[in-house]
Amino acid sequence: MLADLLRLGSGGAAAFVALIMLRAALHKAADRDGFEGVLGDYGLAPEIALKPLSSALPALEVVAACALCVSPVRAVGVVLASGLLLVYAAAMAAALQQGRTQIDCGCGGPPTPLSWAMVGRNLGLAAALIPSGLGLGEWRTLGEAVVGWAVALVALACWIACELLAANHHRIRRAYAPSAADLFGGLV
Repeated sequence: MLADLLRLGSGGAAAFVALIMLRAALHKAADRDGFEGVLGDYGLAPEIALKPLSSALPALEVVAACALCVSPVRAVGVVLASGLLLVYAAAMAAALQQGRTQIDCGCGGPPTPLSWAMVGRNLGLAAALIPSGLGLGEWRTLGEAVVGWAVALVALACWIACELLAANHHRIRRAYAPSAADLFGGLV
């Protein structure tokens, strides 16, 4: 029973990371010039490397996402996806160390400034792939695959909802926080 849960969870984690990678790649490819600007904001690569990087990184993310979904090459996908996530985490950490906190992470989704939480998020996503890299995420039946992908899709929906809440927390707070006048009956 525990081995079955580990297999389902590991495969679900790989599917979830594949969806995250695919979403990020599509976001970057849709606005390659914008992504090139984000790469430049990090200040970690020479200007001449920005255009090739803005094309290569989304392509590598698509390859990683596809490889994570195909059992015979899943280990390659794990290495590639983990490598990208670790490189991204290192780039974020380097930019944060240099005081560049107000630049967009370039991860996909709504613009989000860099934070140490994002570094931790990428490390966590890379760590979530370890069981699949060890061969523990191989679904044995169609039913397991359906459950694994369903879990991955629900996790992605929750991920997107959390991203949107985080990106709009200031608007939500302003819209639903009572004013001092409301709290004190107009005496303020």
